[in-house]
Amino acid sequence: MEWIAVAKMTVEEVKAKLADLKERITTTKQDSEEFNQAVVELHDLDKVLNIDEMDVIVKNLGRQLTDDEYAALIVASANQEDVFDLFPGIERPADLNSLKK
Repeated sequence: MEWIAVAKMTVEEVKAKLADLKERITTTKQDSEEFNQAVVELHDLDKVLNIDEMDVIVKNLGRQLTDDEYAALIVASANQEDVFDLFPGIERPADLNSLKK
């Protein structure tokens, strides 16, 4: 799945896609073509995310992201929007690179 394709998806469409992929991954044999395809598709969705931004958000929330939040992050990232706008109480660090150890 290309970045452009993700950018054209709504949050609800991404959420449905994530649910479908999770279902396929958990219910098919790990050595099957369907399992491998689902893993590749999930990885493609994850590729649009900035791991440093996601790390800051999750740490500030103090919990895992909900499915709605995760889908919204994917769509915002694919559309090159500021993902911190989704979480009004969390500010974007001035330099995300300074957070790396």
